[in-house]
Amino acid sequence: MNAASIYKSEAGKKEIMSLYDGVLSRWPVAHETIYLPTRHGSTFVIASGEKSAPPLILLHGSASNAVSWVGDVGAYSQQFRVYAIDLPGEPGKSAENRPSWDGPEFAEWLEDVMDGLNIQRVSLVGISQGGWTALRFATTFPERVVRLVLLAPAGIAPTRRSFILKAVTLSMLG
Repeated sequence: MNAASIYKSEAGKKEIMSLYDGVLSRWPVAHETIYLPTRHGSTFVIASGEKSAPPLILLHGSASNAVSWVGDVGAYSQQFRVYAIDLPGEPGKSAENRPSWDGPEFAEWLEDVMDGLNIQRVSLVGISQGGWTALRFATTFPERVVRLVLLAPAGIAPTRRSFILKAVTLSMLG
């Protein structure tokens, strides 16, 4: 695991957390928040929808967090128990240290999250880096994936810096 924090300053971290909490306060459906321990650090989860509904995990893109799903979670929560999860090493409430891209860490991390949520099989939706993470998990643990939806999964083509700046700004707006 990369030991360096993603935040350049404590003030910057506080500002991001304030923005995060502001968007979370506008979450459109009833929800609960959960912190889960994993072998790659603590993971923050926003859970919505009926507990008896089939599970759906939402994985955000790079330089984003789980509240980026604020515009979609209402519709998904009508049919699923939705878990919007902050990936580690991104500007959210999960561990600040980013697991290695080269090894099994991201698949292990998601396995630990699913085990912590007591989910045996799941539908996964991932955008950008979340799509890459979902695909990494699905190829490592195919027996645990019911459905896989990949929206512009990262790693297929290089990303331009101008796109990342727009994506970060728009993701904070939902």
